[in-house]
Parts: sequence; structure tokens; C-alpha cells
Amino acid sequence: MNIHPYFSFTRISWIIKRDLIENWKKLSLLFLTFFIIYFGILFIYLNLYECFPSPNRNNFIQAITGAYLFVIQATIYIGASFILQNMQTKQMRSSYLMLPASPQDKFITRTLYVTIGLMIMLIL
Repeated sequence: MNIHPYFSFTRISWIIKRDLIENWKKLSLLFLTFFIIYFGILFIYLNLYECFPSPNRNNFIQAITGAYLFVIQATIYIGASFILQNMQTKQMRSSYLMLPASPQDKFITRTLYVTIGLMIMLIL
């Protein structure tokens, strides 16, 4: 096995494709969970603001902003723990460490998942 010590975009794309194929159920359930939590919190905020009527109609905007900020904060906290998700069991560690890629490539892919992947999930 010939692993070059330099950075390679093709290896990063291979690692990302492998991870998407292996963890598609977990990632889709995570997305669905955050989607349900967001709309649940939004529903709660809207009901709280309806109980206390006020003369101005900024309640809807305040409810959406409050729910969205709460979900962003929770997503960042939970998402930060996913950077070492591939190191949970001995079999997962050995499988991940045996990938034909440099350690920098592996670290960059996990960092991309946690930072850019969570941002995309929040935007959707």
C-alpha cells in the first residue's frame, strides 16, 4: 500500500463517499431528528407567544428566531461530538485507521463533516 504524505482531494472524496455510503441511515435519522426538534420548539414558542397577546405583531419573528437559535446551539454542541464518531469501537477504529489515506486527509474529512455538513443541515 502506497500512501503519499501529501494532501489529495481525490482521497478526501473517496473517504467522504465511503462514509456517506456506510452511514446514510444514521445521517438521515440525524437530519430528521433535528427537523422534528426544530418544528417542535417552534410550535412551543408560537403557543407561548399566543398565550400572552401583545399590541405588536413581532411575536412570530421572535418565535422563529428563538427556535432557530436554540436548534443552532444544540446542533453545534451535538455535532462537535461527531468528529470522533469513527473511533467508538475497536473494529471501527481499525477500519478507519486502515484506510489508504494520510492522517491529514482523514482529519480534514471529519472536520468537513462537522463544520460544513452541519451548516448545510441547518440551512436546509
